[in-house]
Amino acid sequence: MQKIKYLSLYILYVIFEFLFHIMPKNLSKKVLEGIAFLAFKFDKTHNKIAMANLNLVFKDTKSKNEKEKIIATSYKTLAFNMFELLENQRLSKDEIFKKMRVINGDIITKALASGRKIIFVTAHYGGWEITLPGIALMFDMKVGVVNKKMQNPYIHAKYAAAREKNNITMIEKHSAAKGMLKTLLEGNQVAIVIDQHTDSGCEIDFLGVKDMATDAVARLALKLDALIIPILTTNNDFRSYEITIYEPIDPLKINDEDKILVLTKLQNDIISSQILAKPDFWLWQHKRFRKFNAEIYN
Repeated sequence: MQKIKYLSLYILYVIFEFLFHIMPKNLSKKVLEGIAFLAFKFDKTHNKIAMANLNLVFKDTKSKNEKEKIIATSYKTLAFNMFELLENQRLSKDEIFKKMRVINGDIITKALASGRKIIFVTAHYGGWEITLPGIALMFDMKVGVVNKKMQNPYIHAKYAAAREKNNITMIEKHSAAKGMLKTLLEGNQVAIVIDQHTDSGCEIDFLGVKDMATDAVARLALKLDALIIPILTTNNDFRSYEITIYEPIDPLKINDEDKILVLTKLQNDIISSQILAKPDFWLWQHKRFRKFNAEIYN
C-alpha cells in the first residue's frame, strides 16, 4: 500500500510539473498566489506557529495586522519557491540566469581563485530554491547541499536528478558533517541551510531571541581553514530574484578563545539582520524557537 501511495503522489507531482510547464507564466503566478491565499486562510496550524514566532520576535513593535501581512507574504514566498523547484528541473542554465541577478559575485570568484574550500550558508528566505543552483551554475562549481531525504523515493530520485543537472549533489542530513567533509575533500564546495531548529550546537541570539544554532559549519571551517560565505536571496517579483553574496567569514582571522561560538554567531547575525530588515521573505511557519520557548507553540 505504501508503494502505491508513493507512486500515486509521484504521478500527481509529474502532472503538476507538466501543467506549470505549459501554463502561461502570468497565469502560473495567479494560480500560485491563489494557493498561497488559501493556505493563509485555512492552514490554521502553521498560521498559529508563524504568529507565535512573530509575537516572540517583534512583540508589540508590530501590529497584528502587520504580522498577518508578513505571514500572507511568507506563504506566497513558499508557493513561488515550490514553483522554482518544479520549473528549474526543465530549464537550461541560461534560462535560470534570466531570473536572477547576483550582487557581489566577485566575492565567490576571489574565493575560488584562492584555492580555499568554501562553505556556503543560507536560509529559508526569499528564493532559496534558486539560490544554490543559480550560483553553482554561474560559477561553474559542484556544490554538495545538506538536505533531508524525501520519504517518497520516486519524487526524491527525480528531485536529486534535477539538482545534479544544476551542479548540486545531495548530502544526507543525518550524516551531514561526514558528508560535507567528504565533499570538500573531493574538491567541491558545500552549502547548508542554518535557520532551522536544532537541539545541539551553540547558544546564540537569533532574531533577538535566545536559541540554539548548529555549530557544524564553524567546526568544519576550523578543521579545513575553509571560508564561510553567507548567501541570501530576495524576491523582486515572480521569477525575479536578487542573490546577495556576503563577505566571507574567515576562521583564520578569528582570535577569540571560543572560535566556534564566534563563527556561529557571525553567520547567524547576518541572516538575522536581513530577516529583521525584510521579514516578509522568511519562512515563519516552522517551530524555530522550541528549544527555549516551546510553550509558545502550545
